[in-house]
Amino acid sequence: MTVENESLEIITKIKEKTEKKIQQLLKEKEEAIAKIEAKAEEEIKKKREVLIAKAKKEAEIALAKEQAIQKLDLDLKLSKQREEIIDEFINKAKSIIEEKVKTKEYEKSLTKIIVESALILDESSLVIFCKKQDKKILTPAFLNKITEKIKKEHKKDINFSLADTFINTIGGVIVETQDKSIRVNNTYEKRIERAVDDLKRKIGTMLIS
Repeated sequence: MTVENESLEIITKIKEKTEKKIQQLLKEKEEAIAKIEAKAEEEIKKKREVLIAKAKKEAEIALAKEQAIQKLDLDLKLSKQREEIIDEFINKAKSIIEEKVKTKEYEKSLTKIIVESALILDESSLVIFCKKQDKKILTPAFLNKITEKIKKEHKKDINFSLADTFINTIGGVIVETQDKSIRVNNTYEKRIERAVDDLKRKIGTMLIS
């Protein structure tokens, strides 16, 4: 499974909660539109009984305009709610991840994303960029264990070295080929960004119709 299709477990859980909110907003939108249309139809029926054909047509046009305005207003409100959902998702994800990188589980996460990056690049020698604090985790012994893991599980011989420079990130790594021609950005910020892009597409499809 590629990096692009897989997010952190934390992000996945938050996405599930977020998508429940989206479903609720969608239901509210459908109910609101149904009320608008029902009201418009009722008004048309009333006017149909008392107005001549020309007046009836004018009434239908006026009500159609009113209905369009109300739907536009509803979509604007939903757009605002969409941005609020996305902001909440990003803030919550970053907050939880900032706590997670302080735990022992972070080492397992680093191992996982380094393996993912290595399999994507599929080169025998790769360079890892990390934040300064993670240098004490990514020791030669730690990286050798990852090399052995890849060799055992994927039958590939891939060796790693740390870059001389550091990156500014909450956590995670950037992995690059020795010739610097290709790199995989697997920082947590980038993983959150990919998850947000996916979330935006889903909200756009579900709410802004």
